[in-house]
Formats: sequence, C-alpha cells, structure tokens
Amino acid sequence: SSGINAEYGERHRRSVITKQVETRRNVYLKDLHCVFEQLIDSLGLSDYPSALEHIRSHAEFPKYFVTPSEETQTWKEAEIQKCPTTDRVLIPFDLLQEQEARTCFDQRIAVLQAEQDQQDSDLSAGDVIELES
Repeated sequence: SSGINAEYGERHRRSVITKQVETRRNVYLKDLHCVFEQLIDSLGLSDYPSALEHIRSHAEFPKYFVTPSEETQTWKEAEIQKCPTTDRVLIPFDLLQEQEARTCFDQRIAVLQAEQDQQDSDLSAGDVIELES
C-alpha cells in the first residue's frame, strides 16, 4: 500500500511540475512575440541564427532576457524573473533553442512578409492608377 501511495505521489508531483513548466513556457512565448517585434522587425533578418546573435548582442538584451544561472540548468528549472526597471517578465535566453520559439520567430517573419507584400501590392496598384490617369 505504501508503494502505491508513493507511486501516486510521484506521478502527481511530476504532473504538477509539467503544468508549471507549460505555464512558464506560455508566459515566455506570449512575451517573445512582442520582443521579436521590438528587436527584429527593423533589421530585415529572416534567418534564426542571425536573429539570435543580434538579440544576444543588443543593448536592450537585459530588458527582455535573462541567462539562467549555474544553479538552474535550463529555463524549465528557473523561476520566472522580472526586469527591475520595467517589471516585464524576463525570458530565459535558452528558451530560444526550443522549437516553439523558432516557430514564434517564423510566424513573425511571415507577418512581416505579408505586410511587405501588401505594401508592394498597394504600390503596384497606385502605379497602375497613375498610368491610367
């Protein structure tokens, strides 16, 4: 009976930890969309490794990101931290190695491309109208 209780307790503990990690991931990814908007949009970077290099060397890196300490091996173990000056959640930089972060970046690039295509289309339509006048 004590073995069953211990097994149940361990399963419950793992379930709680998994939910905590998922909650943290969702908080970080929600903010990551905004960070990409702030730090990437104006650069025209469409490849992820170059974007990560730019982010890491950006002057505002400490405003958006935290590098996990030696005590916490990965973002999954780290507690949520906030920037002291802005009170925004700091995103552990190692989260950017996760596929979800890459997907977030790719989505942002797709939005920028669609906006650019729309602007190009609007310009082309304007040229046609000018020619017809």
